[in-house]
Amino acid sequence: METCRKKICDKCNKKINNYCKCDLNNNNIITIMTNQDKESCCHKQFVFTINTNRIINNNDFVGSIIVPFNCHIKSLAFSINKLQQKQPYVATLYINNTASNLNSIILDGSTNHKVITYWELDIKCLDILSLCITFPNGTLNYGITSSILVTY
Repeated sequence: METCRKKICDKCNKKINNYCKCDLNNNNIITIMTNQDKESCCHKQFVFTINTNRIINNNDFVGSIIVPFNCHIKSLAFSINKLQQKQPYVATLYINNTASNLNSIILDGSTNHKVITYWELDIKCLDILSLCITFPNGTLNYGITSSILVTY
């Protein structure tokens, strides 16, 4: 076996980070790839964004997105845009007006204003996504920004 310069996925024929091994006598190609290679080459990625610069009160819903294809949520990034009060801020993903288990939590808004939560959750074409923002006191005067990374 010798290492060759072919860098393709044997599943989807896209480039990967690791080289394949070739048996030059029999022309057999064995592709060696990591799970990270498989995810990045065999799945397309898309980012949904939900953001506003309006004042947000506790338990306000922000944004409404209709999902155009079946996909798999990988992460939710959440920001309160600027440092705020010393308290937790929570963004909960709602799917079709039902709370999911996906929450991004900023533990202390006076020292940190952004967070990312990694998650595994399937969503379907025509599901409606929105965020509910919760916190104990006051208002969020600078709105929020969020992104939901999906693969499909």
